[in-house]
Amino acid sequence: MVEGETAAAKPAKKSKRVVIAAVLIVLLLVFVILFFYSLSSGTLPVQEIQKTETGFTPTNTSAAPVALPQSPNSDSRFGFVNAGQDFIGIAKFGIGWDRPFPGPFNWQDIQDGNYGATDTYVKEAQKHDFAIVAIIWPYWDQDQALCHAEELPAIQFGKYFGELADKRGTPCGHDKYAKFIANLVERYDGDGKDDMPGLRYGVKYWEVASEPNTQNRPSGIVYFQGKPKDYVAMLKETASAIKAADPEAKVLNGGAATASAGSLSFWDSFFGFGGGRYIDIFSMHCLDCDESLGVQPYQTMLASNNLQIPIWVTDVSYFGSDDEQAKNLYRGYITGFGSGVEKIFYDKWQIRAGGREELAALKTSSQDRIALNTTAALIKKLGGFKKAKDLGNGEYEFYFAEGHERFALLKPLELQPVLQGNLKMTAYDGIDTIRYNIRNVDSATVPVIIEAV
Repeated sequence: MVEGETAAAKPAKKSKRVVIAAVLIVLLLVFVILFFYSLSSGTLPVQEIQKTETGFTPTNTSAAPVALPQSPNSDSRFGFVNAGQDFIGIAKFGIGWDRPFPGPFNWQDIQDGNYGATDTYVKEAQKHDFAIVAIIWPYWDQDQALCHAEELPAIQFGKYFGELADKRGTPCGHDKYAKFIANLVERYDGDGKDDMPGLRYGVKYWEVASEPNTQNRPSGIVYFQGKPKDYVAMLKETASAIKAADPEAKVLNGGAATASAGSLSFWDSFFGFGGGRYIDIFSMHCLDCDESLGVQPYQTMLASNNLQIPIWVTDVSYFGSDDEQAKNLYRGYITGFGSGVEKIFYDKWQIRAGGREELAALKTSSQDRIALNTTAALIKKLGGFKKAKDLGNGEYEFYFAEGHERFALLKPLELQPVLQGNLKMTAYDGIDTIRYNIRNVDSATVPVIIEAV
């Protein structure tokens, strides 16, 4: 017996040990219960057993969504309207963007989660690494009937445009419309959450309708039924839903159709009603175009509204012979990029002969169109430029990251002393030639891109 310890103290000491052991057991049980509860509630990583050919492998199913990259061609300056005519054939020329028109991003067709045609298009475009400008058509017959049944006449014209709703006013069922936009953008945004199965790249550029100022043409073409303030209201609602679903998304206005007086009036009112607040990029078109692309009036309009946003010419088309179109396109690329345009999308090659209009994009008879060689040459020569400068009198200078520069000439002129000498010249048909001891460029040579050899 320990000195000072009584016989009565022994039971008390034993009782204390029992209490401590019981407390430890209870704590252990609590820990075990909490551990298994955390597994079942998902607060700890959940392990599933996945069968493989070599056995069973645990896989973590609670990992954070993995965001997808954008297309590797997102930085390309060159696009095409409806590259889906021949993705393979058009991609081989180095064109990086597609703007499907009217395209499958159409509320009239996407109902009850029916994304079949849209998924098919996106998968095929991304298979060939095209970046996409998706045109949202915010019209659905049942929705339009809610508030435009008596107000707006029905529209029916053209083989393409029968795909759209018969009436094209502002959406009426705003909750349904906002849900449509949210689901559409979420499906293709590439954030790893609720994405389309098989999505390779995020779709980040959304155009709201197209040419809303195209109304009441003799041909019956109408893309929007409403005034500029109505389009601003529709754009605001659409842009808000897009940004809520994908804060990284970029919103384009429906491309401004030409630089005619009527078009300029529409867009001047558009900016007056605050429409510029809801776009990240200004989209414009130049149909049956000249070499200026009609850019300058819209640049002035943006500046007068204190908007410093990029201009994309998302639809350029020419008429005339194959050779005429190629030469005009060459000039258009040079003046467009030289005056600050960020991207240019070529539309279609139209050849009118014997009263017949041929719309084939790639070939005439059995040969590639010259304009495709033109585009390929410009991609090779100017595709990587970082800055351009208009030197005046039809002369443009393009600067590249590696420090060298190239000059584009649209008019005959005597060359600056620094350029005189041996030069490589790239003609509008894409053919390179080397000429020696050159002091001036004559009218038979332009348009041309030159660089020192």
